[in-house]
Amino acid sequence: MATEQRQHIEERLDRLEDGQNRLAQEVRSGFEEARQERAQHQRSIERLQHDIGVLRGGHARNVGVRRAPLIADDLGLTWQRNLSVVELAEMARSDGASSIPSNERRSFMEADLVMEARDSEGLPCYVAVEISFTVNGRDTRRAVRNARILTELTGVAARPVIVGNRLDDRVRSEVESGSVAWHPLPDDSLEAR
Repeated sequence: MATEQRQHIEERLDRLEDGQNRLAQEVRSGFEEARQERAQHQRSIERLQHDIGVLRGGHARNVGVRRAPLIADDLGLTWQRNLSVVELAEMARSDGASSIPSNERRSFMEADLVMEARDSEGLPCYVAVEISFTVNGRDTRRAVRNARILTELTGVAARPVIVGNRLDDRVRSEVESGSVAWHPLPDDSLEAR
């Protein structure tokens, strides 16, 4: 009888051990599945954040272009008109542009906004504007470079301006020094109308 009981107990222990092994495997499998789901959710969140950033930037650009006369007014200028992509392309293909590297010419043609204005004495000038939801160093460098290119190609003074809802702290010193002007887009200007 003791042998049968011992055999019965050993069988029960074997079944218990098998059950524990199956449970451990299920737990490991569940953890792996949860890890994969978490990684997939993280990728989805990153894609959404990217898409939202693109939409915010595009919307800020549209609002900034619409506010061109206000930007000029903030600079003490009188807005005349916004230059078209065709006009910028013609400038970039002119004889005077041959010394400008091709990547800079291409970027110049894709400027967010270039406007023609008049200063307080009625003299013509240009305003090279770069627009982002959060304005950073790249935007600032492009605005300064595009203003320089405009002056080189036309012989007319050009001012660099950055426009956005937020200003990256790393470019604040350039605004404070006056090397580039800052035109903020208030939250209410970005609301749907």
